[in-house]
Amino acid sequence: MRSFLLTLIFVSIGSTSLVQAQNRDTIRSSATFPSTFQKKNELKLNLLYGVLGIGELTYERVLDENQALGASIAFGFTDDTDYKFSLLPYYRMYFGKKPAAGFFIEGNAGLFSYREFYYYHTDANGFSVTRDDNKNSFGAGLAVGGKFLNKNGLFGEVYTGIGRLFSGTDDVFPRLGITLGKRF
Repeated sequence: MRSFLLTLIFVSIGSTSLVQAQNRDTIRSSATFPSTFQKKNELKLNLLYGVLGIGELTYERVLDENQALGASIAFGFTDDTDYKFSLLPYYRMYFGKKPAAGFFIEGNAGLFSYREFYYYHTDANGFSVTRDDNKNSFGAGLAVGGKFLNKNGLFGEVYTGIGRLFSGTDDVFPRLGITLGKRF
């Protein structure tokens, strides 16, 4: 009977200590990670592409303090741009002090539709032929950048990168951005 009571007392004290430690960790983590971490969805607009005649809208889902998944969709708005459409899913790993902010490394893969020009010079008289084709391709790439987040969930990003298209040629695609967005 004594051993049973001693065991019951030790289990009670141990479980009480465990609950108090968990409460301390919860308080500490809520002080370290402000309410912007509780908001895990982001919408952003690429201003740099907008200047170039391409509209890009991105959705990102924060997985934890240092990881996120997202997808960008872009359209060329003018006939002057060779870039017609892209769908680019990506994975990011963050290395900042704030949750899902600061310096990041990105791996991406995408589907692209673009216009490619061919120029043929045929004779000594200067006669030439030009041809343009619409191409579809798949590619993969890497990017690095930084995300700057404020307490209200508004943020700006700057990033750069490059990728390779697997269309049988040595084509590459840029990954550039100056974006503004909101975490919600």
